[in-house]
Amino acid sequence: MMKKISIIIVILLAFNFFNAKKETYPSQVLEMIPLNAISPIALAYSGKDLFLIDKEALKIFKVNISNGKTTEFIVTPGTNPSSMTSDGKFLYVLDNDEKSIFKIDIASKQTVFRLEIDVDSPLAIAYGDGFLFINDLSKKTINKISIEDGTTISTTPMPTAGKGRATDEFGMSYKNGYLYITDRSTDTIYQVATSTGDVINIYKVEELPFMTGITFINDELYVTDLERRVLAKIDLKAEKRAYRRLSKTEEVVYTERYINYGPDTLDEINIAIAIPQNLPNQDIISIEFNPKTFEKRTDRWGQEFAYFTFKNIKPNQEMKAEMKVKANLYEIRYFIEPENIGPVSLIPEDIREKYTKDDIKYSINDPFIKNAVKEAAGEEKNPYWIARKIYKYVQEKMHYELSGGWNIAPTVLKRGSGSCSEYSFVYISMCRSMGIPTRFAGSVVIRGDDASYDDVFHRWVEVYLPNYGWIPVDPSGGDEVEPEKQAEYFGGLKNRFLITTIGAGSSEYLGWEYNSSSTYKCTGRCKIMRYKGGRWEPVGKKYEKARENIFSPHEASSKGCY
Repeated sequence: MMKKISIIIVILLAFNFFNAKKETYPSQVLEMIPLNAISPIALAYSGKDLFLIDKEALKIFKVNISNGKTTEFIVTPGTNPSSMTSDGKFLYVLDNDEKSIFKIDIASKQTVFRLEIDVDSPLAIAYGDGFLFINDLSKKTINKISIEDGTTISTTPMPTAGKGRATDEFGMSYKNGYLYITDRSTDTIYQVATSTGDVINIYKVEELPFMTGITFINDELYVTDLERRVLAKIDLKAEKRAYRRLSKTEEVVYTERYINYGPDTLDEINIAIAIPQNLPNQDIISIEFNPKTFEKRTDRWGQEFAYFTFKNIKPNQEMKAEMKVKANLYEIRYFIEPENIGPVSLIPEDIREKYTKDDIKYSINDPFIKNAVKEAAGEEKNPYWIARKIYKYVQEKMHYELSGGWNIAPTVLKRGSGSCSEYSFVYISMCRSMGIPTRFAGSVVIRGDDASYDDVFHRWVEVYLPNYGWIPVDPSGGDEVEPEKQAEYFGGLKNRFLITTIGAGSSEYLGWEYNSSSTYKCTGRCKIMRYKGGRWEPVGKKYEKARENIFSPHEASSKGCY
């Protein structure tokens, strides 16, 4: 039924982000304790005492956590100490000039062993589960070595390893299967899985410009900062947490246009434009449609559309449908602890039924997909690690290539290349084959400057993780060398996307397209030109750094958002 729609549709906000109770921001500095040290470079906790290396004094001190006062313990065994760790009984001091680790008995204060290491440029060290972990700046690796003779057990890349900048990862600390690594160039603490080398979470600590040493005191994390000469207590409460920030207001005019070059009359054109909704990354302020007369329709996945019909388009006549959207866009980031992910059995039945179905583009029962899944995830049971291992597998087996058409997942994976949509089809296919609910998000993208055009668009995947809800995963965007960049696209989204489409498979209005789709009828001969694209303009201040807002992903998913 045709409706007259008012010029501006004001969308009520689906999320109560800004009225939410103020909570601790992930990776917030809770306390800064001044240190009477000139060059605090390394930290280690023995289970009883906190130790600090002052590189200028070439001494190891005991630190009073309550006031930062230091008491001299011993001089450093070498002349260029860079890092320190402890197993409870011994201190292990890394000297990067001598490429040696000095083992110091805490009780007697004596150096009892010197371990020479086969590492070109060591800088940081950590003890965990009976092994030592040492980074190598020249090779950009983290080496797991024997504590007895320095034999290398395994090697994984450093978080920033890649073709880009040099790494500045000064401190490492181990806890429960993860390394926590400070990087003074990015003002970041990386949480890295020792088993795989994957960056799990990225914690920005902008208050500390030159983080060095890092250690856990029970469950509390402490970091030294060389520039501010402080001992800082850091909050990494990430369970069931997500945040959004870097708000900016943008307006995009999305157009689908037809020109009939004839020689005959176009009988009919039907255009379906997906209507965006409020999501964690976007608050819709207003929407205008032109023409103002259209039908509002909904497809099998619950996606709403403005459906336009044009009749009798003469030769050389142009017809177009437009949607103008004004919205606040945000960068969003989920902080996920794999151990807090519930089992597959906790996935609601309606979500499992709807988002694990097969479709022609997925072909989840194809033998090639089944073999790929087995190779990627094996017997893994944790939904997070299933999704993460498939993410890594797809990136290892494929490279980005924008070409015409979208093939089915087995064909794309065999070919080893694809567009963002084809990456998404492969990823969805493999996850669904393992019983992990997945769907796709389609968007119009800000290309570079805030005032820009987009006629390429972008599609990625959302994965449902028990206890967290729907999480953005972009297998093509994250197909990078550096582990930190891979991590940015698993659970994160920049503030450059207006999501118009949430889909799980073929739509009766879009088919396999997103943003919009169209059909036409012509009796006789009609040469058609079709264009669709978005024109972006910033509104008000180019960037407004909104106060950080933490929301509950579980609450958001229960309201049908995201």
